[in-house]
Amino acid sequence: MVQSPTWKLGAVSISILRRQFDKTYVAVAFDNNGRAVTLNFILVNSPEGWLISDVESPHDSLRMFLDQFKN
Repeated sequence: MVQSPTWKLGAVSISILRRQFDKTYVAVAFDNNGRAVTLNFILVNSPEGWLISDVESPHDSLRMFLDQFKN
């Protein structure tokens, strides 16, 4: 997930924040064209395997953003 039309990724750091039942919270940090980016991924264990349930930034989440456009 890149938040820019032009991008150049630097080193990526991934760490597990916590595990709760069927959910795992993962922090990801990277450099995007000279700008530090931190995202939290919420993963859920489903019958299909691990799926991304939501992506959170310090300001909002992908799920909250998409909820604005529901009919």
